[in-house]
Amino acid sequence: MRRPWPLVARLFRHEARARDGLALAVTSLRLWARWRVGRSGGPVTVTVSAPDGVRTTLKLWTYIDVLVVTEVFVDGDYRLPRTPAPAAIIDLGANTGVSVRYLRAAFPEAAITAVEADPVNFARLAQNAPDAMLVQAAVAAQRGVGTFYSSDDGWGSSLRPKRGAQAVQVRLLTLADLLEQAGVRRAGLLKIDIEGGEWPLLEAGALQAAADCIVGELHYDGGRALQDAVRLFDGWRLDVREKRAGIATFTAMRDVS
Repeated sequence: MRRPWPLVARLFRHEARARDGLALAVTSLRLWARWRVGRSGGPVTVTVSAPDGVRTTLKLWTYIDVLVVTEVFVDGDYRLPRTPAPAAIIDLGANTGVSVRYLRAAFPEAAITAVEADPVNFARLAQNAPDAMLVQAAVAAQRGVGTFYSSDDGWGSSLRPKRGAQAVQVRLLTLADLLEQAGVRRAGLLKIDIEGGEWPLLEAGALQAAADCIVGELHYDGGRALQDAVRLFDGWRLDVREKRAGIATFTAMRDVS
């Protein structure tokens, strides 16, 4: 993992209030130092500016959480629709809740369902998303029980086998199950970051049927290509932005014209 100075500087500059920027920068260095020496510890509370200057408070446990904050709040990986504001949001792969805090800041009136399978992440998610409905499960084409691969870094956990990850048994729910729990026929916004698990759902049309707008990450390091996403989102307005090799962020809006 690269040295943190450029990232820390970006986080400092991101904040309009120097005090908030300094606190965020110091926290980032503290968590990076923890990672360097292999130590763990309790959460650190920070304040981060979300879209439109809304300030939100969240808890960070690891330097990975700092990287997620940078991607979500600074880089703007999730390019959200401005109108209409979604009444119901489903966050697939909510991790430790950084994305939930971002979504809550953007849409304060929305009902948010946060879904996370990794047991360590889920315990932390509960502290960052007290105002969301939490579901400990992985989303899949069929409900049941499946093998989930929990990675040490927390953000690489998925249903896909991964070297060095711990195999755990988790509950599998379909998108139809999650919509039923949320009490809606279709979500206004679906955020997805499930490390490659999006492709079976896209191929089955489950994601496209579940929401009017989808934002998140596409992982095409397993034989997929961006052209596959274009094909599967036929009839949608699709905006894809290359992030790094094998990963892109995207926004897909249902075309109702």
